[in-house]
Amino acid sequence: MEDIVRLNEIDQDVLLALLNKDKLGIRELEEEIKKVSKQRSPNAITKSVDKLLKMGLVKEEKEEKPPRGKRLIYLTDKGKEVAKHLKSIYELIGKSG
Repeated sequence: MEDIVRLNEIDQDVLLALLNKDKLGIRELEEEIKKVSKQRSPNAITKSVDKLLKMGLVKEEKEEKPPRGKRLIYLTDKGKEVAKHLKSIYELIGKSG
């Protein structure tokens, strides 16, 4: 799981927000992250998504119904695995504290 080491806090927030969701746009991701973490700017989330795309942890597709062209982000199988490991680590830390 060397990918976990390369993930910053925003990357982790994005993965965890997507773990139990089907597909989210950047604004929806921002709202999900705000529920459990610090508020993140859409620009920071977009940069994180681009990084996670390159790492093969998320995929994107363009929404077909209006508004057309909206980016929908979702986890790959590898991304789900990494997000589950992150969630386990967070739960372990929470239980020990």
